[in-house]
Amino acid sequence: TTTLGTIQQQLDRDLFFRVNRGQVINLRYVSSYSKEGSLMVVEMISGHRFVFSRRRSKDFRRRQENLSI
Repeated sequence: TTTLGTIQQQLDRDLFFRVNRGQVINLRYVSSYSKEGSLMVVEMISGHRFVFSRRRSKDFRRRQENLSI
């Protein structure tokens, strides 16, 4: 079987971010993000929303900012 980790290794690390154990998002399709309490909420262009922990939010913000440069 193929795991998400195996698939993630094949993706461009600068463009894809693993928000949790079961989901990877394409950073180019993020429309907005905000902090809600101790959680980070990311909304995609499609309208889908992903919620992840504060621990992952620092890495997410850094990579999202680098993508904008």
